[in-house]
Amino acid sequence: MQQIGRYEILQEIGRGAMGVVFKGRDPLIGRAVAVKTITSGVAESTDLLERFYREARAAGGLQHPNIVTIYEMAESGGAPFIAMEYLEGEGLEKLIARKPAVPLGTKLGYVVQACRALEFAHRRGVIHRDVKPANIMVTHDGIVKVVDFGIARIADTSKTQTGALLGTLAYMSPEQLRGQHADASCDIWALGVVLYELLAYQRPFTGQNHAAVLLSILQDEPRSLRQLLPECPVALERIVSRALLKDDKERYSTMEALLKDLETVSASFEREGSPSVAGKPIPSANGPQTLAATQRIDVQALSNAGETRASKPNAPAVRPVAQQPNTPAVAGHAASATPIVKPDGRPPAKPTAQPPRPQNHSFGPTKARSWRKAAAICAVVAMAALVAFAAVRHRKIAAATADPEVKVNPIPPAPPLTATPSTATKNAVPPTPQPASTSASVPAVEPSVSSLEDQQRHFIDLAHQAADAHDYKAAQSRLDEAGKLNGPLNSLVTDLRRQFGEEAYGAELKRAASQEQALWDQGMAELQDGRLDDAEKSLRNILMLPVGDRHWVDAERYVDEVIPQRRQELQLWSEAQVESNSLERGHLLKEVKVLDEVLAEGGPHEQQARQMRNAVIRQVVRENARRNGTVEPTLSAGYEAQLAQLETEFGNLAPKGDATALEGLQALRPQFKALADAGGPLAMDARDYLNSVIPKAQKQIEDNLAAAASESSANAAYEGAVKEYDRAVATQNMGMLRGRVLAAFQQIAQSGGIRAKEAERYVHVLIPAALKKSGP
Repeated sequence: MQQIGRYEILQEIGRGAMGVVFKGRDPLIGRAVAVKTITSGVAESTDLLERFYREARAAGGLQHPNIVTIYEMAESGGAPFIAMEYLEGEGLEKLIARKPAVPLGTKLGYVVQACRALEFAHRRGVIHRDVKPANIMVTHDGIVKVVDFGIARIADTSKTQTGALLGTLAYMSPEQLRGQHADASCDIWALGVVLYELLAYQRPFTGQNHAAVLLSILQDEPRSLRQLLPECPVALERIVSRALLKDDKERYSTMEALLKDLETVSASFEREGSPSVAGKPIPSANGPQTLAATQRIDVQALSNAGETRASKPNAPAVRPVAQQPNTPAVAGHAASATPIVKPDGRPPAKPTAQPPRPQNHSFGPTKARSWRKAAAICAVVAMAALVAFAAVRHRKIAAATADPEVKVNPIPPAPPLTATPSTATKNAVPPTPQPASTSASVPAVEPSVSSLEDQQRHFIDLAHQAADAHDYKAAQSRLDEAGKLNGPLNSLVTDLRRQFGEEAYGAELKRAASQEQALWDQGMAELQDGRLDDAEKSLRNILMLPVGDRHWVDAERYVDEVIPQRRQELQLWSEAQVESNSLERGHLLKEVKVLDEVLAEGGPHEQQARQMRNAVIRQVVRENARRNGTVEPTLSAGYEAQLAQLETEFGNLAPKGDATALEGLQALRPQFKALADAGGPLAMDARDYLNSVIPKAQKQIEDNLAAAASESSANAAYEGAVKEYDRAVATQNMGMLRGRVLAAFQQIAQSGGIRAKEAERYVHVLIPAALKKSGP
């Protein structure tokens, strides 16, 4: 049976752009689980892997009856996975596709439960970013579960194979399509789209292709819900319309405000005895099971819900318009319910039992102008009163929530109001005085004061943006500002500080590796051109980098061994050049000796040195014959051509340095032996190849092949250990770091191989630092 981690895999139940979902079983307690594997390049990218764990940890901390429970995050076979609550039911996506005859109150109950989940997450600084029907599950008991928290931020940085954006375009807000940062308002928009689609069984924005859908979202207004669904209450239609306003500043400012209006309409269905709750096994969104579970999870948070907003500290709070006395309630609301505000800010029109009485509007232009002036002055007076009231309330709030670290800009007092008396003001009817204690006389306008949680969330969101742009210094600065507020999100700030620090270290490693590779390429090019001093400087710069990668040991070897040998070989070659131009007696023998030393050193002049040595030896043979009065040995053209051919073959085989070259060199040896045994002036050259040159070349190739095999093995072991280190740090698995990761680096360091010094740095510096940073 296939296993992922400790979980037994029973069957595949879903597949998407970010991975595959399996139904599994936890053998320890026999519980059914859903196991989601994360693929699409996340496991291969350190950045995406770190971000995945950071987001998944934040999502895993959400304990709410309408949010799927995450049991474990781990890795299996190098790929990350999430084990979560297994849900028996179906997603809203499948329900919408089936188009069953579900009561409107039941549909609304589903969305209210999803809204509760999102509102809960927003108050904890977690934005979903991918709200859609496929991510809203309904169990057989009618309980809604929102899934895939924390995955959408990974999807924002990833692409599908076709290059399309991950997620569903139809649920993306206009600001997302314009490339702006996704915030709570995007979740509000997406939930509005889901509600519209669930009620009408069709999407509000459609098109034949992605471009058409995008343009529809940006430009079109959705068709009226009441045209598609006549039984839809006016209040519910207004809620959907407000959630789908193009301007996010005109939309609901918080998920809490949207939830409050949805619950008001949902409560009206229950009071009217809707089939959604009467005689049905499906519990409503406001049923005791869901509400009791919510209260058990977060009683304190619910008590503070009215003081927070999800993600827009500067957005105006939602203030319902007070209902006028003696006005009937809107259909779908109880008489005591707060009416829903229209998108233009006006209260909805009230139906009347009798037609309005005709009024006399036949007043003249002069009287009309006087009335408008009087109305304008009254409006100014009212505004001044409101500002003064707001200033007093602001000071009360500031005094009640005083915090030495929280600074709230006070509202300046209203300037003194002066008006020149005129005919209009003299003739204007004074307003009816109202008692000071009557709340209806002054609308409930509160100053725009952000809570500590909202202010912290604002800085956290800015930190996320900076981290996504790899500006970790700015991200830490934003987190410092959030931490100074000393608010309820301090634990999240601490966690993000650690996570961003780890990401910054990973980015530093990548920058160092890139810089090291550039210096290595430059040094090799300079070495090839014979610029030894420049090459040594480039390679020494590699050794000066704060973090070394795969070329660090090679650079050290070149600086300590290879470049000094090249300098020695170059000096000997220069001496050979000098001797070749000398006219002193015995200079030929000195030249042969120097050339032998050049050949012993090896290097780029080896082939030229061999040709010079052969020429010098032939010259020595001729001079000896002339001096001794003997006949100069003759050299047949065939003999010389054969030797030249063998030398050419050797010159072609030796640089290859592979197993084929070894076989070719071995095949040359009997041919050189035949020329050496034949005698003649070139016999010495042939014997030199047979006894010295070919064996030396063969040994060098064998040594290089053995070193390459050893280096490949050492590199594989080292890179595997580094990957394990990165995973342990990303997942904060200190047990793994102390155990097999440390042991792997210790073994590499003790082997004395090409990666030994780098492994020592992990053993003595990096791993202790990571363990110290994680705490005891």
